[in-house]
Amino acid sequence: MAPTVVHVAPHPDDEAVGCPGALLHLSDRGWRVVSVIASLGFPEQRDRRRAEAEEASRRAGFVPVFLDPPLDISVGDDLALATVRVATEVPGIVAEYDASIVVSPSPHDVHHGHEVVGRGVQQCMATLPSGLRWWMWGVWGDLPAPNVFYAFGEMDLARMLHILEALHMPSLFYSVAGVRDGIIADLHARGVGRELAQLSRDQRKEVEQMSRRYGVALPHARKVAVLAHTLFTDLQPLHQLPPHYGKLLEAASYLHDAGHFVSDSNHHKHSYYLVNNSDMPGFTNRERALIANLCRYHRKSMPTPVHSNWQALSADDKRVVLLLIPLLRLADNLDVSHEERIESLSCHIRDGQVVLELSSAADISLEQWAAERSGEAFRQVYGRPLVTEKK
Repeated sequence: MAPTVVHVAPHPDDEAVGCPGALLHLSDRGWRVVSVIASLGFPEQRDRRRAEAEEASRRAGFVPVFLDPPLDISVGDDLALATVRVATEVPGIVAEYDASIVVSPSPHDVHHGHEVVGRGVQQCMATLPSGLRWWMWGVWGDLPAPNVFYAFGEMDLARMLHILEALHMPSLFYSVAGVRDGIIADLHARGVGRELAQLSRDQRKEVEQMSRRYGVALPHARKVAVLAHTLFTDLQPLHQLPPHYGKLLEAASYLHDAGHFVSDSNHHKHSYYLVNNSDMPGFTNRERALIANLCRYHRKSMPTPVHSNWQALSADDKRVVLLLIPLLRLADNLDVSHEERIESLSCHIRDGQVVLELSSAADISLEQWAAERSGEAFRQVYGRPLVTEKK
């Protein structure tokens, strides 16, 4: 007998929307897919929607099973009763078809109908044999834990559309972006990995101690560090540097003014000397050299072949420093008054230019002027003009 997977669909279209790639993949490999359809809409729609669901199952090669009577899972219905029905009726279907896998929406899929079915399946799984596997999918919300992932191509998508056509949907919209694009967008939106671009507690303690030793104004240094971190993360699509280089940018944000301890004249050169010749526990010698070079070029001229410190760097390290210099200059100039007037910062690429949106209740005309002045270095490195907007 073929192995069986039971899919519990809240609505007649969910077998072709929730995880159709995985179900068709199993079907193609000899599995019997039992599609349990929990609801059929409003009473006057049920005959039509049942016929459509039967045709959709025929096209997919699934075995349709309908809860009788269908669940009422609209917002105003008794959702607790619907959950109980799923929990009590699904085990009988699983036993009848001797299923090895149960598939359902996540209990946390945000949509009330999906969550009803997900919670019901979750409850019934506690009563079923421990060897039975439960797979979840999510449409409206994130999955609470890693689950099965099956990638599909254009041929599979065409099959899914053929199934959905049986349901007589007036329209269907899908994204041309790939799964990788969606994953990247989701990670960026949730800020995953941003901690990798920030100094560890011990590293921050070390650079703050150095800052105090050389008389650096810590409020300004901390503000520059925050602004530089935002620039680094928001502009990652442009510089494409691994996250750990954000730590070096943050360290340079603290130490770029250390050279004032020696002299106000050419203090950027003195900052380079002090950092490059200081013990920095928590940083490698290479990292210390990169931080020192960032301090060296946070103002005045850009690197040139006649600079010995620049020539001492490898080609890869020169590229890293060159990409980070404009970010440090921007962050420093956005607090040129040392009064921390910029409350928050966001970066966008619009019409080929980089737009810095600055949030502040104060007059930041000086900061905007200074940032746009330093934008020349940004244009040289990134090939894009830079503008600021107050919001």
